[in-house]
This record gives sequence, structure tokens and C-alpha cells, in this order.
Amino acid sequence: MKKSGFVVGLIGAAFGLAVYNKMQKMTVNKDSVKGKAKEAAGNVVGNEKMQAEGTLDQVVGASKEVLMDLKNSVSSAIGVGTPDKVAGKAKEAAGDITDDPTKKAEGFVDQAAGHSKEIIADLKDKSESMSQDVKDKFDQK
Repeated sequence: MKKSGFVVGLIGAAFGLAVYNKMQKMTVNKDSVKGKAKEAAGNVVGNEKMQAEGTLDQVVGASKEVLMDLKNSVSSAIGVGTPDKVAGKAKEAAGDITDDPTKKAEGFVDQAAGHSKEIIADLKDKSESMSQDVKDKFDQK
């Protein structure tokens, strides 16, 4: 087995485990609640297809939560605008490959949005720091 296949397998297993763990907890997202209701209704009327659909809805809900958790973790680890910039670069590349000017333009817009978010976050940090400096100076007097 190639190393890349092994890595993909590990990532898939980790994702599956995270989804399973998320399903064990009480979640209140739309898909999970709908799935629980559908599964319960399927149990009551003895409809195995409805039970399976309910379970699938719960898996979808848990998967969305895991992906959102992952996105939030990555965003906090690598910076505010970086995910947008990376996604924009990917869209731009896809637009180049497929010769799709709309996709390429969307990539530029996403990159600009990411850059703007970084500038805004930096300005916010600087203004908070300056504000704290001013407060400290007034407290000293």
C-alpha cells in the first residue's frame, strides 16, 4: 500500500471515529434531531427503511458538526483569513485548469476576503492594545 493511501485511510478512520463520538453525545442540529425522530417513528411503525434513513440523517448531522469543529480548529490555529485565502487560491487554480473565468474570479474574491479579514483582525488587535495602553496610563495617574 502506498503511503498516501495509508494516510488517507488514517484520516478516514479518524473522521469516522469523530462522527461516531459526536453521535454518542446529545446533539441539537437540524439533521440529528430529524434523524432521531425518523428513526423513532420507524421503530414504532416497524419500517426498517425509515429507521435506516433516520440513522443516516444522524450521521450527516454529526459529520457536519465534526467538519465545523475541524474548520474552527484550523481557523484558530492558522489565522483568521487564511482559510479563505487557501480556498480562493484553490478556486483560482480550478478556474485556470478548467478555463472557467467565473471560478477564477471567485477565487480572487475569496483571497481578497481572506486578506481583508486578516487586516481587520490585525487592526482590531492593535486598537485593543492601544486602548489598553491608554487605560494603563490613566490608571497610573
